Amino acid sequence: MCAVGLPVVVVQPESMLEVESGSSIVLTVEASGIGLAYSWLRTDGIPLTGILRIEGIDTNQMTIREAEVDDSGVYVCEISNAVGTVRSREVTISVSKSVTKPQFQFLPSYC
Repeated sequence: MCAVGLPVVVVQPESMLEVESGSSIVLTVEASGIGLAYSWLRTDGIPLTGILRIEGIDTNQMTIREAEVDDSGVYVCEISNAVGTVRSREVTISVSKSVTKPQFQFLPSYC
């Protein structure tokens, strides 16, 4: 007979990520246990469901494609099973507006 216990987080996500807008962000957590369910969320309560750029909110790996400044915030993964729920380390994401470098075009002079 196997005793089922709380999930155990064995690989934590990074605690802080700084990216420019337009970048992709991948958050990964690994846990051990039986019958695990994953759920990524923002600690400020902003829902992640229904945002097409965000994939994998119910897996151990969440991806935010084409990050926007509004994606900045604190994220955490809840891992649960029949015994209970544990949380991963919080991840603070800071998305800064990408700076577009000016491009110059030299036109021929007809003097």
